[in-house]
Amino acid sequence: MGSSIGIVTALNPYIGYANATEIAQEALLTSQSVYDLVLAKKLLPPEQLDHILQPEVLTRPRSLSVPVQ
Repeated sequence: MGSSIGIVTALNPYIGYANATEIAQEALLTSQSVYDLVLAKKLLPPEQLDHILQPEVLTRPRSLSVPVQ
């Protein structure tokens, strides 16, 4: 899952649509992972990114208006 560009959609509430779009485009052009690009651009700390991308966090229902910490 970490290499899938689709995970960028889960990051929208945390990094914003514009950043998510930029990350997705760069990942497609450079073949870098979304995960690595988010860290390289310092959009999220590694601990928070790891938490957000846990399968159990990604699949639980939540409000899209308030990021889960």
